[in-house]
Amino acid sequence: MPAPPPDPANPFRLLPAVEELLRDERVAAAGAGLPRELLAEFVQQVLSNWRERIRAERWTAAEVERRIASGALYAAVELRAERERR
Repeated sequence: MPAPPPDPANPFRLLPAVEELLRDERVAAAGAGLPRELLAEFVQQVLSNWRERIRAERWTAAEVERRIASGALYAAVELRAERERR
């Protein structure tokens, strides 16, 4: 049975789960060559950072949707993976 759609009024509910991000081809490409556990840690860090920003900056659900649609979430994981490679 498919999961119910996220509550559109709650910006936190719009964030994908760690496993969902790990299955995304953009995240997989960003983490190529890195251990899956390390990539999962990066994803968790990025999601935690986004949760903090939602609280501190009072992002609305529409703002979170816009940022996810723009690829910002995936770019943050990619940046974290790139830093690890240096």
